[in-house]
Amino acid sequence: MALTTETGTFVQQPGTGAQVVPTAGQGIAVIFSIASNLTAAGTTTAEFMHMHGFACADGTQAAICTITDTGPVARDQQTNTACIHIIESGGGTTVARATITAIAAGSFTINWATNDSVARVITYHLIVGATNAKILTKQVAASTGVANYIGAGFKPDFIHTLTMGEAGGAVSSSGSFADMGIGFASSATLEAAMSMDISTGSTHEKIQVTNASVITTDSVGGVYNRGDLDAFTADGFDINWTVTSNQAYFYTLCIKGGGFYQVGSFNQATSTGAQAVTVTGQLPAGMIVASSNGVASVSVITTNARRSLGMVSGTTARSCTWAGSDTTNNNTSLSTSFVMQHITEGTPTVNASADHVSFASDTWNITWGSADGTARQIIFVSFGNAAPAAFDPANNTSWAMPTIGPRRQLVEVFGT
Repeated sequence: MALTTETGTFVQQPGTGAQVVPTAGQGIAVIFSIASNLTAAGTTTAEFMHMHGFACADGTQAAICTITDTGPVARDQQTNTACIHIIESGGGTTVARATITAIAAGSFTINWATNDSVARVITYHLIVGATNAKILTKQVAASTGVANYIGAGFKPDFIHTLTMGEAGGAVSSSGSFADMGIGFASSATLEAAMSMDISTGSTHEKIQVTNASVITTDSVGGVYNRGDLDAFTADGFDINWTVTSNQAYFYTLCIKGGGFYQVGSFNQATSTGAQAVTVTGQLPAGMIVASSNGVASVSVITTNARRSLGMVSGTTARSCTWAGSDTTNNNTSLSTSFVMQHITEGTPTVNASADHVSFASDTWNITWGSADGTARQIIFVSFGNAAPAAFDPANNTSWAMPTIGPRRQLVEVFGT
């Protein structure tokens, strides 16, 4: 069975209880869920709100929600007992929460334990055909160096990390921050991570790197925790911690088998038109892309906190959620017409937008409908299968004609 993906949306139902989401996927292994407070694609709202969650067929799940309103009051919460978890900024109250309860052929079911009956558009990305998938809850090491994390039950081919980066329990919240760090790794040399940090009244920070799997900022222009993948192991993974400030919890999605997983990065085209993104040795089936809306940098940027997160599985199956905050404005935007958008808070202003064109061997083809000349860095994880080998008659002997007579030659060559 080849690895496939599926990007789609559904609308939060009114009231608590089960909600069945129809899908085309068979044998779903992983579900990524992204939510904002928007009730329609192509719209924006005057608040920063981003919810990122994931769930596996074995029932493990986790989510983080960050929100900042025009107050500004910043809040965040993390949980490892739900895949959708939405809070309000004023007091950090949970207003909507759902857990994965069933994954079947052609659907998945979530159960709303809390529901404010807001018809939010929730986007999802399914990974279909992976051999194993599990979410682990772990802590940053107490000191720098290599730390071993076990419990997956298999050797991963890919990990995706998610953390608030703050001291507290595995299920916790903060009273004045909106922090979230995400990271990807498909090997010790193919990894990327980003973090944004908003504090009530002052701080707006972000960082994005291509040599770490976990990273968070500290609200004063520095890095709080930083670790890179050292190795995948038989039961999990090793992280080499280069910066540790607390033993914050982080969630790690581990995936194995079924296809190929590759982490990488590229820069936004500086003019409109086609762009070919290299995905070496793979025929992509789907992508998750992310950007802090800035050029490549190794330093914390303290002028704004922005995040674009896009998902795509086909020409009509894509989405991009953007959220941004500076000293004056907070905005969130949702598009189901683009896979990547870079935006400035306020009006807001779209600086660049890219749409999916096609997947091909070693390549993801996109097109920029708008571009402002800034080569912003974009990180990605590609889910797919081995690229078909190019046919080379000079070096291919599998079709050579035998020498046992004309009729047998026709059988071998033409199958008659």
